[in-house]
Amino acid sequence: MIMDIGSLAVRAAHRLNKRVILCGILVFCGGCTSGEDRLSELVQKFALMREDLNEAKQLIQIIATTEGISGFVAGALYNDTPDRVRYPREVPFRFERIEVVKLKDPQSKAKLARLSIIVKRLSCDGVFVNAHEHVQVIMYGGKNVDYGYEFFDRSDDKLLKTGAYLEIPGETNWYAFRE
Repeated sequence: MIMDIGSLAVRAAHRLNKRVILCGILVFCGGCTSGEDRLSELVQKFALMREDLNEAKQLIQIIATTEGISGFVAGALYNDTPDRVRYPREVPFRFERIEVVKLKDPQSKAKLARLSIIVKRLSCDGVFVNAHEHVQVIMYGGKNVDYGYEFFDRSDDKLLKTGAYLEIPGETNWYAFRE
């Protein structure tokens, strides 16, 4: 059995090309599932944050009702600028520093201060109430994709935005989401 060096080199290069292509496919497919991995990670971490998430939800719902403020972003995550609120609730909305917002209810200042503490403890980007009264806690904000938790009544599932949602075991109204 005689083989020439040229054919051995071609076979070795062909095997190498197959490996390179296979590795590229695995890396690409691994990237495709990273969103699911992050959603699964959020589901797993929910129990550790349940109390803070529920308190943040209650506070933003109260503040939205009494003050018309529909969102809160933490200053520590935005280049140490002051904490800001999305105000007024109607679209188009604008973000203003908390000091600038005139509050109707004297207790709202304490509620905003408490919400600030919780948002920073959660290390989230912000807490928001949308037009359908769903509460979103954005844990990872990105240029094109946000990940976090959303609270809504199951009977409102027809109002879900486009995106991916994972149920959180033992929870009836909280979901991990990507949009």
